[in-house]
Amino acid sequence: MFLKFFLQLANKLILKQPNFRQFLKFSAVGVTNTALDFIVYFLLTRGFVFWADHYLLAHVISFSLAVTNSFIWNSRWTFKAGRELKLKRYWRFFAVSLIALLLTQVTLGYLVGYVGVFDLFAKVMAIVVSVAVNFFANRYFVFKN
Repeated sequence: MFLKFFLQLANKLILKQPNFRQFLKFSAVGVTNTALDFIVYFLLTRGFVFWADHYLLAHVISFSLAVTNSFIWNSRWTFKAGRELKLKRYWRFFAVSLIALLLTQVTLGYLVGYVGVFDLFAKVMAIVVSVAVNFFANRYFVFKN
């Protein structure tokens, strides 16, 4: 009985909120992008000696692919910014992504290079650092109405 009441209350108060729905969609796109980022990073760094030695450059490549995917999905599904992909919006998205890349690069480089954390674990920690910044910057700067 309590669970049913709690779920109904949550549905009315939280799930119906536009920002919360957008955050859920943003999170779903983010999970997909994170998987893409990790798969490309893993294949590069574990499949090629060059990329294993240059893990930060491999991170730039995997991150860039994920960002492009993210822009397309967030434009069309999360924030419904229109069917056309506007160049001005893309450059704003790119700027936010560069900030996120900088945050993740610094975190990844510091954790692996100075603290000695395993690179895949450090990558997870770096992603956590940028998620909130990414959502709010995209919501209120890139895809604002």
